[in-house]
Amino acid sequence: MRLRRLREDYVLLASLILLLIITIFAPNLIPKYPSFINWSTILTLAALFLITTAVKDSAYLDIVAARVVEKVKMERAMAVILTTLAFFLSMIITNDVALLVLVPFTLSLQKYIAKDIKKMIIFEAIAVNAGSSLTPIGNPQNLYLWHMWDIGFYEFVVYLLPLSIILLIILLIFVFVSFPKKSMEKMEIALITEKDKPLLIISLILLVMLITFMDLGVELYLIPIVFLAYLIYGRRVFMHVDWSLLLIFLLFFIDFNALGHIPAIENFLNSQNIDGTSAFLYGALFSQFMSNVPAAVLLGNFTTDFKALVYGVSVGGNGTIIASLANLIALRFVKDRKWLVEFHKYSILYFVLTFLIVLLLMGRVL
Repeated sequence: MRLRRLREDYVLLASLILLLIITIFAPNLIPKYPSFINWSTILTLAALFLITTAVKDSAYLDIVAARVVEKVKMERAMAVILTTLAFFLSMIITNDVALLVLVPFTLSLQKYIAKDIKKMIIFEAIAVNAGSSLTPIGNPQNLYLWHMWDIGFYEFVVYLLPLSIILLIILLIFVFVSFPKKSMEKMEIALITEKDKPLLIISLILLVMLITFMDLGVELYLIPIVFLAYLIYGRRVFMHVDWSLLLIFLLFFIDFNALGHIPAIENFLNSQNIDGTSAFLYGALFSQFMSNVPAAVLLGNFTTDFKALVYGVSVGGNGTIIASLANLIALRFVKDRKWLVEFHKYSILYFVLTFLIVLLLMGRVL
């Protein structure tokens, strides 16, 4: 069963195949593999997976979803609420965490609405990639480039604000065009009796603590406490976490850091003038096939124009399914090939439009 599941996990398979190819052609890099992994990010993601899975297991997402369905009547209104919530939430708790919370919540809504609402998850994924671009703590690539850039939090936000506004305006236009203004057909809301309030309370406390520790840069001190808390109360949560997704993230770090150390690629990037508009172009386009976090890590070694690069990887988070790790999180929850096709229909169009608009404004307004 596990082997069959592995064969169907195309992203994981592709990551493993790429690692195999790199290992065959550049075996000298094997000793460096552990150093290519950002262990702080991996451990933090593991803790976040535990917390958000526990919140889902508590069944309170289903309860909140039922109440939202009772209050919101129109399909477009529901889409606007979920999309804007994802956009602004991602600025504070990172794009990955925002999706880890919102996607299970949206799937809980599906229990009470007759129409398939998985399309809303597409816009949540686009929204968290767009909204997280505003703050240094909004996503891993921003945090990395912020440290490389060495500027203040406020200065970073002010610089990214015009981009964030552009991304939000285009996003809302997409939502209004894509969702009709009509009443949602609802199903009977069943009473939820099996819920775990202590698990919810523990998880919310741990989530607030982890976000606070992340902002302070000392999250590694809290992670063992998170694991210990669920070992004491809620061991079943460990069985429900999607650990293979964490493995994908780990492989991403090895694969794309290794690529940057292959002489041909390293020489090519050193020969390019990755500055200004070209830094934006490289950031946005590289993100489409290697994800924006590895793109930021790779290109950050070959440019000092972090202003343009952060714009590039921010816009580049949307587009292909692997353009952002957040997109992969959404896919893991949905597990629907038809959804994947529809995702690209909207996400690639959104990427192309925002890419062209920001490219036109580079050097003028921004």
